[in-house]
Amino acid sequence: MSQLMRRDLGHLSPAIWPGSAEVAQASPGRRSAFTLTEISIVVALIGLLTTIAIPHFARARVSSQRNTCISNLRQIDNAVQTWALEARRSPQSPVEFKDIAPFLKRQVVCPAGGRTFDESYLITTVAAPPECRRQELGHALPARSESRGWRTDPRGRLLPGNPL
Repeated sequence: MSQLMRRDLGHLSPAIWPGSAEVAQASPGRRSAFTLTEISIVVALIGLLTTIAIPHFARARVSSQRNTCISNLRQIDNAVQTWALEARRSPQSPVEFKDIAPFLKRQVVCPAGGRTFDESYLITTVAAPPECRRQELGHALPARSESRGWRTDPRGRLLPGNPL
């Protein structure tokens, strides 16, 4: 009976049936391979996982670009305020990129578009917050808090921020 079972299950690997050397000899040309059904199931699962994952990757990319741009806007705003404090400029003073470039640690461009600072950001005056030219994507600096407003010193001059 065991010989009959071994002959009927001859397509299985010899490692499954100990001492089944005759099974391996009975079908020497047969190789194990995946069936068409198994391959189609794997392809369907990969396709399903891809349709789930791609929108998440796209959302993560957009979110990362927005967060990086807002971080750049904060860095630009800090550079403008530092420049205004060191140069003793009023809140209405115009600002250009060449004024704040020494205060920026690296090249600042919007990751969602733009190759240069001028293509990415807009700065006008010391009091106005910097703007991203891609605001339609949500790249906007949050509103300034009371602590970031202008104050006057004892002589009546306007200074940025709160006293220490």
